[in-house]
Amino acid sequence: MCKQNVNHTDVLLTMTERLSNFLGGQWQAGSPLDDPVLGHELVRVDATGLDLAAGFEFTREQGGAALRARTYRQCAGLLEKAAPALLSGVPVIVKPATATA
Repeated sequence: MCKQNVNHTDVLLTMTERLSNFLGGQWQAGSPLDDPVLGHELVRVDATGLDLAAGFEFTREQGGAALRARTYRQCAGLLEKAAPALLSGVPVIVKPATATA
């Protein structure tokens, strides 16, 4: 028999998403972002505990050189290809943003 009355707070507590940061050439998870009213964890998104210095160094050495090697037209083409993936993530970003606003 199906349970008719589901406590959505319990569901949220067990289904917290982990949003990772690509930092320093690797995916890393940050600290949790909590719902300020209910107190449960919404997602893990911030940079607390991440090695930002290593990330910036990686960006200067790897990313900067790769971008400087491209033309404006090539960069625009990369952004055009990335846009659908970025836009598909908007609901994932909006949900915790509206919960904490």
